[in-house]
Amino acid sequence: MQTHISRTARLLVTVGIGLALTGCSVETEGPEGTQSRVDISAAQQTILEREQIGFDEHKEAWANYALCLENGTGYRATDPVPDPISGRRYNWNLEVVPGATFDIDAMLECQRSELSSVDAAYISQNPQQMDPVLLKRMFAGLDRAGISYTGNEVRYGDFLPNLHEDQARVRAIDEILGEAMGELFPHFAGWPADF
Repeated sequence: MQTHISRTARLLVTVGIGLALTGCSVETEGPEGTQSRVDISAAQQTILEREQIGFDEHKEAWANYALCLENGTGYRATDPVPDPISGRRYNWNLEVVPGATFDIDAMLECQRSELSSVDAAYISQNPQQMDPVLLKRMFAGLDRAGISYTGNEVRYGDFLPNLHEDQARVRAIDEILGEAMGELFPHFAGWPADF
């Protein structure tokens, strides 16, 4: 028995397989029969299908992102450093590869296709918690400066619960954090806006 497949059908199957293998956009059926657009790599999709997205999954997605950068964006990521302020993210710097063409669109595409969705799931599943040594140093600095705190703070934002804080207090807390970071984590490049 010979099966006859039209040229159009073969083309559609070939394109569908190609899109799935390359991680390009495809329509997929989500929960309760809803259609959703998927614009992420197969590797990121596989990570997202896991029950929990912990630090190991985040680290795996980050490694895929760094590899994507090295394969044609003109960027190279420096070694990642776990963020001691939020305790849940990597921080790194991007360097332009000597002799490479600067391609910000390709860099953003790597971030979207390899990291962004895993990063969002990771953040939603893992509460922030400041590095314990940094937190202890913060409490000591606040005591020395005579700045009140509850002792229940576990993340940077806990030190500033009121959006309309006295700016002198905000500057003093930031100064204490900056000094502690400089002493404990001098290799750390910057502060995330993740509080």
